[in-house]
Amino acid sequence: MEREWIKTDPDCFQYQRWLGGRSYEAVQATTLPNGVCLVCHTTIDLEDYTEKDIVDCIETYGYDSLEVLEEEYGAERVDAIAAEYLFEQLDFNDYDHLCEVLNEDEAEVIILRIVAEN
Repeated sequence: MEREWIKTDPDCFQYQRWLGGRSYEAVQATTLPNGVCLVCHTTIDLEDYTEKDIVDCIETYGYDSLEVLEEEYGAERVDAIAAEYLFEQLDFNDYDHLCEVLNEDEAEVIILRIVAEN
């Protein structure tokens, strides 16, 4: 698998890249109900989660098991998809980097800079 950034969700400018092993880096914009826009950036290492933690997470996306996730995405994508879902469900206190921005346009500029520089 390549270590380049992949856009995983264009609606929130979400990008992910594989770092090696079972580790992934992810970044996205999140707009809160009050209109505040945040850029969220962190590393997800699947070794930090139990299989139960991962299954509990993917169940919220309609997958009953890792095997079902594998059937849909293929064995080579299971970890990446699980890392993406875990990233999306992190509490704001769990991100490595979190910054408030003016709007989604500014968030996109910052995210594209992160992706280009790394």
